[in-house]
Amino acid sequence: MSDLTNGLLPLLGEELSLRWIITLLHFLWQGTVVGLVAVVVGSLLQNASASMRYSLYSMALLSLPLCVAVTFVFIKVPVV
Repeated sequence: MSDLTNGLLPLLGEELSLRWIITLLHFLWQGTVVGLVAVVVGSLLQNASASMRYSLYSMALLSLPLCVAVTFVFIKVPVV
């Protein structure tokens, strides 16, 4: 694992690599929250049309890349 890390750090730079790692760790909980909200709202819309449920789940999926982009912009890398 350290060989892979040592090989990628010079390519991306230490600060950028650390920013991506922190962003992806935040994305784990953000994706979980988006998924849980979609499931709960989807269960409330059980009697709604399939088109409405499809739109809900599509919007949930399309919001995931937005979560990554916004997190990457606002993340602060700790100074070591």
